[in-house]
Amino acid sequence: MFVEVFQEAVGFLAAQGLQFQFPLADIEQNPRYIDFALRSPLGHYAFEIDGEYWHDPSSPQVDAAGYRDAMLRQNSLVYEGWKVYRWTDWQLQHERSRVVEQLRLFLERELAAGTLSDLLPLQDGASLSLRDHQVEALQSLQTLRAEGKTIALLTHATGTGKTHVAVMDARRMGGRTLYLAHREQLPRQTEERFAELWPEASSTIFRGGAARPTGRKDIHQAFDRQERRMFLRQRRPRGADGPRV
Repeated sequence: MFVEVFQEAVGFLAAQGLQFQFPLADIEQNPRYIDFALRSPLGHYAFEIDGEYWHDPSSPQVDAAGYRDAMLRQNSLVYEGWKVYRWTDWQLQHERSRVVEQLRLFLERELAAGTLSDLLPLQDGASLSLRDHQVEALQSLQTLRAEGKTIALLTHATGTGKTHVAVMDARRMGGRTLYLAHREQLPRQTEERFAELWPEASSTIFRGGAARPTGRKDIHQAFDRQERRMFLRQRRPRGADGPRV
């Protein structure tokens, strides 16, 4: 939804410059991600969309350590020269026009200089992440986990980026991921997408009898119905907490 609001505020071309889940390190060298990053010759902007259930200080999900960690993250962004702007998902839904006005105010120098339309490069293949239905799918998965759900079915049409959503969700969780498919070509294609979007993770394709890799960020892949059953029965990875696709 933020992409739609941003596009309404500053235009389609400017929205192409948004980078979803932009990676960087904080001042203690911990890996962090910006929800939506925008970099131009005039400045770097970090746009954060917070679910109130996860970020409201009165929420049972927010403890003292998590609150301090959030401050460290934001202070690190400011120290590195990022201008940080935050809204809740409720504001995007119920105060859309107000958010649009604020975006235009915060980016008034960019709009006056024309940098958003003239100098920002268009996204390459990673522009899939800017599709609104994918952002909404990631937000829905986060909400389902908060409600205690342990399984979800993502239904999008062919070619609309379901694998992209799965990879981004797995990277956000940071754990081991099991990917199942019914033909050999699909795990190979998915392995390439994981390498593109989550290069820190290792990946292995199982073909009955293969040794299981170790580590917290492994992507386990299996194909063929019989091999999938054997894998789940004999080699079920402990602690696999990423999405099952």
